Amino acid sequence: AEVCEEKAIITMKDGTPFLIPTLCSGCRACEIICPITEAILESQKLMGHTYLTETPYGFPLVTGKLLEGEERAMPIVTAAKKRAKSINRELLLVDTAAGTSNTVSKALEDSKLLIAVTEPTPLGLHDLALILELGRLMGMEAWVVINRSDLGKKERIEKMVQNYNAEIVAEIPYSEAIIRSYVKGEPIVLTNNKEAEIFKDLAEKIANYLG
Repeated sequence: AEVCEEKAIITMKDGTPFLIPTLCSGCRACEIICPITEAILESQKLMGHTYLTETPYGFPLVTGKLLEGEERAMPIVTAAKKRAKSINRELLLVDTAAGTSNTVSKALEDSKLLIAVTEPTPLGLHDLALILELGRLMGMEAWVVINRSDLGKKERIEKMVQNYNAEIVAEIPYSEAIIRSYVKGEPIVLTNNKEAEIFKDLAEKIANYLG
């Protein structure tokens, strides 16, 4: 029970171990450390599904969804990324969850470039520091995009970016046009709004970086 970081194993009064399946992440640490051969056996459980959708924009989209009541997203993240890699496209763009949980680090594995989206707010600055530190530990180059860049002070973000040897590659101001486009489900880059150029420029920078 001591080796389980998820606290998924508890010890009964008589010393019998008891597994709480909903807390188990499947790391197999208990199986590895157990001195009794085959006392702990691996099994399978359906936790969710992955989906492959052909978008009208010329690229496939792989998504994952947990079954209702499931709390551990790691297996779905792993399965979705494995399925995305099997498509064998030249570019794989992974949209992670917010924060720096183990699912985020798993999603970022083997990536060449980290693009962090932040906002000029205390919470945005806090989360930016976490993701830039994670990128540093994983040995990844980091770019930063500032969303709603005109609604707060950017100086602290600029200083942090400099400290991590990262680069601010785009600034997106607050825009009613972007909001309307989002509500309609229409990518802003397919409109004639001036904000579309921000995203087109960013896409070009990514393409040039990857060669």
